[in-house]
Amino acid sequence: MTGKMIYLAGPLFSVAERHFLEKVASRLAFCLDIDVVADIFVPHRDAGELGDSLLSTRPAIFRSDIEAIDAASIVVAWLDGSDVDSGTATEVGYAYAKGIPVVGLVTDFRIPIPASNEPDWNINNMIWGMCDSGKSLCLTPDDAARMVQKLLMKVETEIGK
Repeated sequence: MTGKMIYLAGPLFSVAERHFLEKVASRLAFCLDIDVVADIFVPHRDAGELGDSLLSTRPAIFRSDIEAIDAASIVVAWLDGSDVDSGTATEVGYAYAKGIPVVGLVTDFRIPIPASNEPDWNINNMIWGMCDSGKSLCLTPDDAARMVQKLLMKVETEIGK
């Protein structure tokens, strides 16, 4: 499997959720001047959905998602909801354990935003920690793109050492 630069994690159980993830992918591609298909892995688009066909079986989708995270330079995770989606949390944890930077996208107004630079996001503490102790949590896809760019530059600098 050829690696994609960004793995985009998030819930994908409704048409609205899948549509939002596709919009985020498009916005990331635009802001970063990359190809939305070649450079961003969107699970339901690139690995298939359960029940789509005989080829989209649970083991095949699981393997595809794991391989895509392993090959990614960064994971962008949509973290909205009263509690982070369990699959998204698993993808974030897996990436973190592999040393892959995680950028969290929080657009849900139910999650209070810190008034200062204090790390007081009202989000699951483990997710907060895996998003660089809250430093890589973002409010918009454009903010997430800027954070991705910053983290990719850091990764490239570390590789060059």
